[in-house]
Amino acid sequence: RQTSQNRESPGFNYGECQSTLLGASLFTLLLLLAIAIVTLVGKWKVYAKLGMPGWYSLIPVFSDYKLCERVRGGEENKTFLMAYLIVLICSWVLCWAPAVNWILIIAQFVMNIIVLNDLARTFGKESAYTIGLVLLGIVFWPMLGFGESEPVDTEDDSDTNYEVL
Repeated sequence: RQTSQNRESPGFNYGECQSTLLGASLFTLLLLLAIAIVTLVGKWKVYAKLGMPGWYSLIPVFSDYKLCERVRGGEENKTFLMAYLIVLICSWVLCWAPAVNWILIIAQFVMNIIVLNDLARTFGKESAYTIGLVLLGIVFWPMLGFGESEPVDTEDDSDTNYEVL
């Protein structure tokens, strides 16, 4: 005689459900890893085209600082660079304060768009390319890195005499 606890529901197998979820999770993880690798390789190539070592693109705050410094360049933009760093670091430090954090996230998003717009202009691209970098970075970073476009203005006072890897 079987009790209701020993009977399985007809048509539903918990083992199949678990293996399906595991497979979907692994697929999603591999897909996200592939997206990250493609984007990072594209960024590496962009940094190399800008005359900086590609490994700069792998270090979070430092890469943002160097990219901002390179594409914004000049003495007149030091204020923007400092504000960019302050917002970036404060958004990490003050992540526990929701009201302040939302303001910093919005400020950081706007400043990132400004830097990406300057990056696109450095390569002679229009503002539409900035939208692509913001919304579809996986496509536009490799296009910029592996494409034929070169930086239009490579003359600046910063220490850009790096050995390109």
